[in-house]
Amino acid sequence: MKTIYRTILLGGIATCAANASQAQEIVIDDVFGAIVWTESDTVSVTVENPGDLVETPKVSQRGDGYAVEGDRRKMRSYSCRSRRGGDLQIRVSRFGDYHPIEDFPVIRVSAPASASLKVTDSMVHGETGDLSSADVEMDGCGRLTLGDVSGDLRGKIDGSGDIETGDVGGDAVLKISGSGDLATGSIAGSGKFTISGSGDIETGAVANGGDLSIDGSGGIYADRIDGPLEASVNGSGDIEVDGGETTSFKVTIAGSGDVSFDGAVTNPEIAIMGSGDVWVASYRGKVDKRIMGSGDFSGDCAGSCS
Repeated sequence: MKTIYRTILLGGIATCAANASQAQEIVIDDVFGAIVWTESDTVSVTVENPGDLVETPKVSQRGDGYAVEGDRRKMRSYSCRSRRGGDLQIRVSRFGDYHPIEDFPVIRVSAPASASLKVTDSMVHGETGDLSSADVEMDGCGRLTLGDVSGDLRGKIDGSGDIETGDVGGDAVLKISGSGDLATGSIAGSGKFTISGSGDIETGAVANGGDLSIDGSGGIYADRIDGPLEASVNGSGDIEVDGGETTSFKVTIAGSGDVSFDGAVTNPEIAIMGSGDVWVASYRGKVDKRIMGSGDFSGDCAGSCS
């Protein structure tokens, strides 16, 4: 049995447990705190509140799974900061002291890789094991590291939080509003990546096409994308793909952002308004190019170009 360990905490405990066949989804909603995850054949959820700085989240059964529900939304003012070394501190009032994440509720989960995870409107810090699917919304700061996800992944950050995962067996929908960072391993399905702000999205190879969009100064970086690819930049953000072969390639830039694709594209459609540039390693087929400004499209013709 593998234990993913973050903190040692003491305090009041509330628990729920069931066989894995009875409890497959774990929901964490509206919570400040740490997650400690143990890979196990059965499912159990334990909540501890060592610092008693906020209300203890409630654990309840929900459908065939369990829910951990807090009251973070009731707080009028809170802020967080990361110290050197990545230690997270949270302040729950405008003029109060900052406290380490270890003083807030800790959610201890035991679950098999067949379990799914849903996190909504929460500021959490910790790691999980492998999952069948994941739907994670980080609000504010915090850092959550997931194992491999055998199915679909949805990751959303509002603020400066970070989400990192292993490989994804299905589709991945990733969205950042703010300065947070999202990183995944390879994605067996398609990828839909959206940034509003200065955050970054980094992925491994994406097997079944991508829809990439930046509004701001953020960056999207992928090891490889195969299949249809559509990319848009509004602002100074950059999109970099280190390889792949696309069945269609459509890029729109408004501003000074750049798009680079170190692979082969077919029938590229390029629209640039501003000083942004589009570069591809090679292309073939018809080039549909519309440029207003100093931007440019460049690449090597691989034959049958027009």
